[in-house]
Amino acid sequence: MNDDVHMKGKFVLFALILVIALAMIVIQAGKFPVSAAAEQRAGTAMATSHLSLTGALDTTPAILMDSTTTDGFGGGTVTFTAGGVSGGVAWSAWQDAPGASVYTGGGAPAAGSVSVFGEGMTEIGEFALPLASDITFSGVDAVRVTVAVPLPTLPEGTPDMRSSYAVEAVASVHWIQQ
Repeated sequence: MNDDVHMKGKFVLFALILVIALAMIVIQAGKFPVSAAAEQRAGTAMATSHLSLTGALDTTPAILMDSTTTDGFGGGTVTFTAGGVSGGVAWSAWQDAPGASVYTGGGAPAAGSVSVFGEGMTEIGEFALPLASDITFSGVDAVRVTVAVPLPTLPEGTPDMRSSYAVEAVASVHWIQQ
């Protein structure tokens, strides 16, 4: 019986750590390195991709992604003026067996990218976020903003492992169309 109480105590501790990590990710979501000057430029538009998921880890690694595509540029010239990525994933795993004491947890930051497409959705450029300086493309028909986070695998040889993860990630880009 003492082992059950000890296991439940450890589970509660890891669940609390996961909740705190998720809260920190959510607090960071929406804080993009966008300068006030970029936001105040006339005609600035933006696209955002948001990933918000929870689940259990698997026995194979994965990359969770979400994309948002904006079209209707009509082959014009587009200058990307600002952009950023925020958030990530927090996870924990524990062995759910009598006498087991395997616990692990961690997290990873999100990554963001922007793909630029021309006529016929032919890719004409791509860059990673955050955006450090203005980038200009001609012949733009569409823009795709992608946010991604990596998920680890469960430890090998532990069929009685239990796990959970929480993802909160956002990528955003601002542009001016000439």
